[in-house]
Amino acid sequence: MTSATGRTTVALDSPNDLLGWWDRWNTLAVQSGALIFRSPAWVAAWWEVLHPDDRVELLVRGDDQPDGLVALATGRRRLHPRLPIAPTVTVLAGSGVGAADHLGPVGVDAFTRRQLVADAVSHVGGRPLQLAELSDEFGATARALGATPIHQRRCPAVALSPEAGPATWPRHLRKELRRRERRAAELGIERRWIRLDAGSSEPIGQLNRLHDAVWASRGRSGLSTSWRDELVLRVAEASTGDDGAWMQLLERDGMAVAALLGFRYGSTFCSYRTGWDPSLRSLGLGLLLHSDAIRRASSLGCGRYDFLRGTEPHKYTLGGVDAIESTSVVARGVAGRLLVERERRSAQRNAGAGWHERDSPAASVSG
Repeated sequence: MTSATGRTTVALDSPNDLLGWWDRWNTLAVQSGALIFRSPAWVAAWWEVLHPDDRVELLVRGDDQPDGLVALATGRRRLHPRLPIAPTVTVLAGSGVGAADHLGPVGVDAFTRRQLVADAVSHVGGRPLQLAELSDEFGATARALGATPIHQRRCPAVALSPEAGPATWPRHLRKELRRRERRAAELGIERRWIRLDAGSSEPIGQLNRLHDAVWASRGRSGLSTSWRDELVLRVAEASTGDDGAWMQLLERDGMAVAALLGFRYGSTFCSYRTGWDPSLRSLGLGLLLHSDAIRRASSLGCGRYDFLRGTEPHKYTLGGVDAIESTSVVARGVAGRLLVERERRSAQRNAGAGWHERDSPAASVSG
């Protein structure tokens, strides 16, 4: 249905309904400089794997050739650990437990994208709306529309061009990287890149082992789960060309000792998850993984390498500059107030963590 404001609402019955929007959506997302988390491949996988009972709608600006769109998902969510209630909440499709960053509408220009944030706020009526991990271009718009701020997060990224990125790393950094790479080679460590597909469970398993080992060395549990693996594999399967999921493996005697999982999309590359053998910490494996990933992204013609959430020192050593993403809630009714309280508790619990866990898919309730 098209409103007097020029917005069309498209109700979708299943992830397959996204196919009719796939090409135009990708075009708009790439024009927006979006990461893969604003792509139809990510939203489809998120819907199938994490929230299959949600109702998903597209808010679309423009007519025959849309100028912009945003996907919203509506479903029941548990909002308090001790209250047996699960009110209906609307969220940005693709947000939440999958740990996506820099979310929001896609569109031909910033004005259209900001209009769609306002469209989302007006569309939900009396329901609460969670605007999680909004890209920095939308935070002020959400607050101006009355959304309650929850938290902000620093997400360092590197701009890539002939005038920026690896070519401009200081001499001492290039020297240090060469020294560490020689040391890794002396230990028999070799590097390879693979493009993931639906059958890439084995390299995902190696990453999980290393990721969990790093977190265990810090006295914390890792974030490896079967549903997160399935999400990544679905995105990998749905992506085409050079876009999709890529993994860098550092191996010794056929066994991975470090791994980086990233997503290439349009002119962007982002590092989604890393892991390494804690016994080899002195090699600076995080620095080696990211430095080569930045070089690879640059060679592929990407204009941006995004480290995503987390402020580890090596991200800034390699030229990362903070972008600020924000989470806010349009807190309507009792459910809205409960949602604000839940998000604030979650933000406090995860303060300082490299990842921000909200609820698991089990916290969604069919109905």
